[in-house]
Amino acid sequence: MLRYLASLGCGAVLVSGNELKTAIQAGFSTKKMVFNGNGKMQHELDLAVENGVLVNIDSEFDLEHIILSG
Repeated sequence: MLRYLASLGCGAVLVSGNELKTAIQAGFSTKKMVFNGNGKMQHELDLAVENGVLVNIDSEFDLEHIILSG
């Protein structure tokens, strides 16, 4: 189902590292992804940055750790 949605050009709003990995594997364009939500872990932020995914910075933790990823 996810591959089908990706093939239609749909985007994805993601709230966990597992959703991020799944969306990438399903073929969603990383230009149409937003990594949102609180409690993001460093490795999840790293994965988002490495893949060019837009990250919603909603805490000082996110800001400090996204800088480390870049």
